[in-house]
Amino acid sequence: MINSFDVISVMMIGTKSTEEQLYALKLQLEALNHALQEKDSQIAYLMNRLEGLMGKSQMFDKGESASKGFTPSKEMPSKENPEKVSNLLLIARSQLFN
Repeated sequence: MINSFDVISVMMIGTKSTEEQLYALKLQLEALNHALQEKDSQIAYLMNRLEGLMGKSQMFDKGESASKGFTPSKEMPSKENPEKVSNLLLIARSQLFN
């Protein structure tokens, strides 16, 4: 009969210590953080490119309004102009995956 004061030896195979598990988690977090920073910089780059492309096309259409940073809503890509939206998406995809 085993009471609460008896100790039972147990052999554990293939287990990791807490320190090893924490170190593995630390490495995973560092890798995820690095990947997140890369994606953030890619998104910022693509947003700048899109703003630049949209700004250039608006400068030809409206003159000074694009250079001041003002974008009228009727010039924004929408369902009314699916070709412009698809072109912007193609540019973004090519920059993201190349």
